[in-house]
Amino acid sequence: MLRIYKVDDNIVTFLRHIMTTWKTKIHLQIPGENNIETENIAINRGLFQGDSLSPLWFCLAMNPLSQLLNSTDSGFSIKNNNTVVAKLSHLLYMDDLKLMASTRDNLEQIVKTVETFSNDINMHFGLDKCRVLNIVRGYQSLLLSFL
Repeated sequence: MLRIYKVDDNIVTFLRHIMTTWKTKIHLQIPGENNIETENIAINRGLFQGDSLSPLWFCLAMNPLSQLLNSTDSGFSIKNNNTVVAKLSHLLYMDDLKLMASTRDNLEQIVKTVETFSNDINMHFGLDKCRVLNIVRGYQSLLLSFL
């Protein structure tokens, strides 16, 4: 991913090496008992949330998804004098993704795009936290199931 953004090869090599050293420990404090601390636990997959670069890396990794979603014909049309000037199909902020579509079919299309992308990069969304908010001319209803 970093090569796409033309990050210097020395930095990419350094970051690749440093990622292999990521580790954490779990400290348990039990009232009235001795504290428990695990051995080092290697971070073998994903981004280490304690690393200061992780939010930036995650945002960089999501740019291709944003481009894919922008290339679909889904979303809401933003018009100026009856001329479509933009389409709004999603909002990304850190690890939060909001999908928007004008029809259920369009929503299913962009959800499929997200699903394919996430499978391709071996990233899993917490679908148990996902919801559909349906707004029709000012009326809204929250559907408790995801598609």
